[in-house]
Amino acid sequence: MCRSRRMRRGAVPLLAMEIDYGPFEREVQLPAEVEIEEVHGEQHNGLF
Repeated sequence: MCRSRRMRRGAVPLLAMEIDYGPFEREVQLPAEVEIEEVHGEQHNGLF
């Protein structure tokens, strides 16, 4: 785990930022139950 509070002036706060290459898989805990079959994600300009 890595924690930081440093921010540059004018920077936009991010919860997470990953820049990598190739196939990937991530698991995240959600605060409520969801219909897994109804969840989807989209990629635009190389960002997911």
